[in-house]
Amino acid sequence: MLDYLFNLSILQIILVNIILVAINFLFSLFVRSRVIKKYNKTKSIEKALYIESILGKYIHTILIIGTAFFDALVITPYFRHFHKFSVIIVVGVICSIITIILVINQLVLFNTNKMLRKTEATKKEQIGLLIRFMIFSIIPVLIMLAVLQINPKELNIGVRFQKYFKILIPVIAYMLISFILPLFNKYLLKAVPMDDSDLKNELIHFLNKCGIKKVEIFLWPMKSNKHANALVSGLIHKQIFISDYLLENFSLEETKAILAHEIGHIKKFHLWIRTALIIGMLIVFPLLGELFEYYEKTISEIPIWLGIMIFAIVFILYFGFFLYFIYRIQERQADSFVLELGVDGEVFISALYKLAKLNHTVMKYNKVDEKFKTHPSVAKRIKWIRDYPRGVNFSRK
Repeated sequence: MLDYLFNLSILQIILVNIILVAINFLFSLFVRSRVIKKYNKTKSIEKALYIESILGKYIHTILIIGTAFFDALVITPYFRHFHKFSVIIVVGVICSIITIILVINQLVLFNTNKMLRKTEATKKEQIGLLIRFMIFSIIPVLIMLAVLQINPKELNIGVRFQKYFKILIPVIAYMLISFILPLFNKYLLKAVPMDDSDLKNELIHFLNKCGIKKVEIFLWPMKSNKHANALVSGLIHKQIFISDYLLENFSLEETKAILAHEIGHIKKFHLWIRTALIIGMLIVFPLLGELFEYYEKTISEIPIWLGIMIFAIVFILYFGFFLYFIYRIQERQADSFVLELGVDGEVFISALYKLAKLNHTVMKYNKVDEKFKTHPSVAKRIKWIRDYPRGVNFSRK
C-alpha cells in the first residue's frame, strides 16, 4: 500500500488532493447544518457557535491533519532531489493546501456566522485576515526549517561541537524570530496607535502605576467582526492591542481590569516562559532525530510513515496537551495579578461576563474540551475570582 502511495503520478496526487479538499468541503457543509440545527433548537447563539467550535477543532482538525499526512507521504519522493530544500518545499505545499481548505471552510460558514452574530465584516475582510494569519504563521516555520537544514560539517565545525551546533542554531534563530515577529503584529491585526485622548492618558497612567513604563497601545479594528479582546505581545518592546469593539462596550474601570490582566502576563514573564517552552521543543526534536539516526544505524531502518507519525504524536502531545496546560495556569496567574493590584472583583467579573456575551462565548466548556483550551471557561474564572482570598471588595451573590 505504502509503495503504491510513494509511486503515485503527479496527476494522481492532484486528483486525490481534489478529493480530499472536497471531503473537507462536505464536512464544512455538515458543520453549517449542525450549527443551524442547534440554533433552531436552542435559540442560543453561544451554543450554536460552540458546536461549530467543537466540530471544527476536533473532527475538522483530524481531517486536515490526515490531508497533510497523506501529502507528506506522496509529495516527499518528488522533491528528494532538492536535498536540503525538499522539506521546506513539501511543508510549503502542504501549508498552501491547508490554507485553501480553511478559506473554503470560511466561505461556507460565513453567511451562517454573519446571520447569528449580526457582524458587518465582508467575505474579503474575513478571508484577508485568515490569509494574513496563515502567512504570519507559515513564514517562521519555513525559516526554522531552513535553519535546521544547516549542516555543521559544511562549516568546518569540530566533531565535538557539531551536535551542540545543531541545537544552538535553531534556538538562536527562534529567539531572533521571537524578537522580530511581534513588530509586525500591527500589520497582521491592521492596528493603529491609539490617538491621544483622555482615555489613552488614563490607560497610560494606569500602566505607569503598575510599573509598565515603555509600552505602545494600539487600537485593533474589530467593530465589523464584533470581537472584543485585548492582547499583549513583544518580549522586549511591549505592545498592547485593544479592540475598538471592547472600548465601545466597556466602562473605563472594566477596561482597566482587562488591561490589568494583560499587565499580569508581562509582570509574570509569561511571554518569556512561552518562548522557553517552544525552545524546549526545538531541543527535543533534534534529539529525537538523533535517536532515530542511532536506531537506524544499530538496529533497522525506520519507515517514513512511522517516522512522520512519531514526530506528529510528540508534536501533538507537547503542543496539544502540555502547552495548553501551562497556558491555563498562566491565565489563572494573570487573573490573580488583577486582584492583587486592587481591582474590584465585581468589576473584573463584569468585564469577563461582557467579554463572553459580546463574543458569544459559552460560559462553560465541555470537560474534555476545556483540556484543549488556552483559557479556563468564564464560569470557572468567575467562581475562582469570587473565592479568591484577597478579593474582599466584592460580594458573593
